[in-house]
Amino acid sequence: MELKIKELLYDLDKYRSIVQYVNIAIYLLASKKFEYVNPAFEALAGYSLRELTTKDLTIEDLIVPEDRKLMEAMHVEREKSVSTGSWIEFKIATRYGEIKNVESVIVNIRVGREAKILGIMRDITERKRMEEIVKLSEQYYKGMFDNALDAILIFSPETEIVIDVNPSACKMYGFTKEEFEGLSLESISKDLTHGKLQVEETLIKGIFHNFETVQYRKDGSEMHLEINASVMNINNKQAILSINRDISERIKLEHELRHAVARAGHSLDGIIKAVSVILEKQDPYTAGHHRRVANLAYAIAKKMGLPEDHAEGIKTAALIHDIGKINIPAEILTKPGTLNEYEFNVIKTHPRAAYDILKDIEFPWPIAEILYQHHEKFDGSGYPIGLKGDQIKLEARILMVANVVEAMTSVRSYRPALGVSKALEEIATNRNKFYDSKVVDACAVLFTQENYKL
Repeated sequence: MELKIKELLYDLDKYRSIVQYVNIAIYLLASKKFEYVNPAFEALAGYSLRELTTKDLTIEDLIVPEDRKLMEAMHVEREKSVSTGSWIEFKIATRYGEIKNVESVIVNIRVGREAKILGIMRDITERKRMEEIVKLSEQYYKGMFDNALDAILIFSPETEIVIDVNPSACKMYGFTKEEFEGLSLESISKDLTHGKLQVEETLIKGIFHNFETVQYRKDGSEMHLEINASVMNINNKQAILSINRDISERIKLEHELRHAVARAGHSLDGIIKAVSVILEKQDPYTAGHHRRVANLAYAIAKKMGLPEDHAEGIKTAALIHDIGKINIPAEILTKPGTLNEYEFNVIKTHPRAAYDILKDIEFPWPIAEILYQHHEKFDGSGYPIGLKGDQIKLEARILMVANVVEAMTSVRSYRPALGVSKALEEIATNRNKFYDSKVVDACAVLFTQENYKL
């Protein structure tokens, strides 16, 4: 008998140690009032057992008023069986006024002849916060998906069947959302073999696989597309996210350029004039911007002591530096408010587009490379590839400063003109950070000492 008593005391002590040191809140209720709480409960709620009993607090007193019905429902469920059988989520107010999200489950137990309620409670505040962040993130990206001006298609790489599309895809292809879902890529691809190869290459690369192709609209008409594809997971299955931009206008422009070059007999003046005419047709404002940037870039180059031929090359590049914006939707270029992340990423494609348009035209200067780099910043924070310092061509560094100064002194759809002083303050503040110090100094001299006018 004495041995059994010792064993029982040992077991009680063992379980008491577990309850005391376990990292989960445990509480014992008698008639809904606290009879015992472990240290984890004290840390969670901020109350010691003595404070709970002295103040005659019940479990409901800790729960925020709007959630108390949840605990009442849990007690009703408990009375029907030994356990509620499920975790209930609610909020409690701690001793210090902090609101915490918790989840709890309760069970009926008997201690001798007395009926008690054993409760287990977990702090899920951080989990709920993360869930809210994920929810907001999903809403944000859904908003971008639904409002993106580019067509977005999600399809299975195994079956090549479309899973989801955004409204812009329906508008671009002419299909309704219902018609799109379940549609095979084969039915809209002109070159099926090429399409299959691109799917395979996307799976290999994983992200940012860029290529051009031709696909069909519902009415059978062709459109030239630039596609950025990446692999994503949906319900633990691979899917391909395809962002498709219609570049038919760019292809048309390239053809017009080739004809213009042929008509001009490879005359440089003729080529630049042809490009300027095309740009003016797209946006008369842009042409004025180009001329002002070109004149300032030329003046900076001469102030830096560059040879005349070198300065002329920079001027030529500046005259057509925004040619890559030919494919950017007017809704983005003329948007009166701040661009969102998706819209800014669309804008950032124009240096590459300019390079693609001009790379095969023989200029006396590396025009295509200059335009490809003219948004690169001295510290490497620019785009499209993050070049820094001397990795960026001097011509592109000069064009960057001239472009910034002209843009800040001109009216934009989203703001009034800021003036020359603000523009000079911007390039001075970010001297040797975003902009080459030698270029900044030469530009500053033009305006402050030589009374240069745009």
